[in-house]
Formats: sequence, C-alpha cells, structure tokens
Amino acid sequence: MAGFWNSLLVRLRTAGYLVPATIILVILGNYFLLAGLLIIIFLASREFLMLLERKGTEVFNLTIIVPPLLVPLFTYGGIPLPLVFGISILFIFVAVIIRSELDHFLERITIPFFVLFYLGLLPTTLLAVRQLGLYHALFPILITWVSDTGAYLVGVAIGMHKVASTLSPKKTWEGVAGGVLSSVGAVFLFTAIFPFDIYGGKLLALGITIPFVSLIGDLFESGLKREVGLKDTSDILPGHGGFLDRIDSLLFVIPYFYLYYQYIVR
Repeated sequence: MAGFWNSLLVRLRTAGYLVPATIILVILGNYFLLAGLLIIIFLASREFLMLLERKGTEVFNLTIIVPPLLVPLFTYGGIPLPLVFGISILFIFVAVIIRSELDHFLERITIPFFVLFYLGLLPTTLLAVRQLGLYHALFPILITWVSDTGAYLVGVAIGMHKVASTLSPKKTWEGVAGGVLSSVGAVFLFTAIFPFDIYGGKLLALGITIPFVSLIGDLFESGLKREVGLKDTSDILPGHGGFLDRIDSLLFVIPYFYLYYQYIVR
C-alpha cells in the first residue's frame, strides 16, 4: 500500500506542473498553443522512433519526425489540410527514394504514413477545437483527465475484471465504471461553472462515451509498447512515463469531441 501512495504522490507532483502549463497554453491560444503542440508532437515522435529502434524496424528518422510537425504548422498558416497532407506525403516519398535503400522499403513508406495520421492529424484537431472557443478546448482535456484519474483510483481500489490483459494488465472494468461516473459528474460540474452550449442528453452522452474513447486511445498505445516489451515510452515524466503515454487518450478524445460537436451538437 505504501508503494501505491508513493506512486500517487509522484504522479501528483508531475501533474502539478503539467496541468497548469497545458491550461495556460490553451487559454493563450494562437502561437503559444501552436508552439506547445509542436513541442509535444516532436517529443512524442521521438518516443515513437525509439519504439521502432527497439523493435529493430528500419526507417528514415526524418520521415518520422518532420511530417507530423508539418500538419499543425501549415494548417495554422491557413494551408488547406489536403494540401498539407500532399506536401507531407511528398516529403516522405522523396526522402525514402533519395535514401535508395531497398531493404524494408515497404516499412519505410507505410510507417511514416501511420505516424503522419497518429501524431500529425489527430493532435492538430486541438487547433480546430480551440477555434470553437476556449471552453470547448478545455472541455475534452479536463474531462479526460478526470475520467482517467477516476478510472485509476477505482481500478487500484477494487479492480478485478481485466479489460484487455494482454495489452494493459492493470485496466479493469471496475476502473472503467469509475471513469464513467467521474466523467459524468465532471461534465455537469463543468457546465455549471463555465458557459457552455452542450446540454441535457447530448452532454450526458459525452460524459458516458469519453471514458470509452479514452480507453481505446490508451489501449492502442499500450499495444504499440507491448509489441516492443515496454511499459512506458520513456521516463521523462515521473509517474506518467513519456509524452506519448500522457497524450495517448487525448489523441482520440479531442478528435472525437470535435466530430461529435460538428455533427451531433450543431
């Protein structure tokens, strides 16, 4: 039990500077948010590259690092998303062809395409959500954090039934239930404090579904780590692992919230 409290204390200390920093960047928006997003994407891409290196997968490093950075950078500059993808894909093709290495040629092409989507497009949706309004950008981030915290605490306390033991042995259905209850309570508390334009059943549906979307993002990233035999992508964030570990749920929740708002709320 002492180990749990020590672990929790480390997690809280790290969250003590991560949470305020994230909220400040979202509030400031504009170039500040873009700069923060670029830093996070760069660090997450480096961690993904380390996963590939550990597995022995041969890729051209720049095709993993550069294309994801082009998406938010060019999108913020007003370049249409299809053109941004076209430029990024062209960069990948040219870089791989210039290397002129036939070994693992398919991997050198397809893996950067995946990273372009996973660490380029998905996090860039935060810029689109921020354009909806400050509270719209804060909502999915805060609710995900509350949900994940509730799931963690309940899972540690009473978790018994595994969700996907091969991917994440500590994830339990009891924890999922704790996450859902925490999320539902948080969405209604959020709307009671801040002006928001999602109400009633649509708000409740968000509170129920966000924990499941968060879980999918978490398990997906866990699958990437388990394939190379790692628990965390790095130890840069004490108690939380790496940046990819910290944003895995948000990579799915933020795009989900954006699509939900655009096609169900509006």
